[in-house]
Amino acid sequence: MTSSSMAPLSPHLKSKALRAIAVFEKERLKEFPEMPTFAEAGYPVFYSNWYGVVVPKRTPEEIVQKLYGSFKRVLEENRKFIEDRVANMSLNLAFLGPEEFGNTLKGENESVKKIVKELMAASK
Repeated sequence: MTSSSMAPLSPHLKSKALRAIAVFEKERLKEFPEMPTFAEAGYPVFYSNWYGVVVPKRTPEEIVQKLYGSFKRVLEENRKFIEDRVANMSLNLAFLGPEEFGNTLKGENESVKKIVKELMAASK
């Protein structure tokens, strides 16, 4: 049993050498549409691999927006290429704006804090 990013597992899942129970994504993976999410399986757990760009807290909004606009333009101009590469890693593509990405990170941090507190309380 393992919990891993999908890229190293994908060939083994395709060859049926491994069987997946579920994925921690919000939505099913395009490459494995038959594989349920943990939420669908009755476990409201979500955790995803993500790649993002962060800047220091006091970075001027003008710089943040310029970076965001540049990354968004690159994605839009190369969407098919990027989607294909992301799909080859068994990932779903999502492009979030600065506020939404920040809220996502805060939400993940809160979820992890809650789990750690529960585990620490249970171990006493």
